[in-house]
Amino acid sequence: MGDSFSTASSLTVNNQDYRYYSLEKLAEQHDISRLPFSLKILLENLLRHEDGMDVTRGDIEVFCNWDPMAGPSTHKTGCCSASLGDERWNSIDLPEGEMFDWQDDSTYIQNPPYFRGMTEELPGIPEIENAR
Repeated sequence: MGDSFSTASSLTVNNQDYRYYSLEKLAEQHDISRLPFSLKILLENLLRHEDGMDVTRGDIEVFCNWDPMAGPSTHKTGCCSASLGDERWNSIDLPEGEMFDWQDDSTYIQNPPYFRGMTEELPGIPEIENAR
């Protein structure tokens, strides 16, 4: 296995040695503090499986430099891609924009009726009368 970022470390528990890959050591070389926790999990997995063929240093750097505002082509690597799937899957038209375009006639999850008429302002607390 490769370790081009020198992140391999060992831990001994009950006289048993374990090898792990330290994200703290990687953070000394790349700013990964802004990454979501899910990407840090993937990043540790890539460090563990870096072999120079299936997972390369470049694949790991793509995750280290992840930018949520960048387009999908920026995030493609040799080891994984967000566009995996068969021809039918990849031919699905995707809506544009920040909000999902709900179809009024859809039977999928809709805005719950108990949210209708709800405001951000909380109603006042009514006076308590005839309490004993």
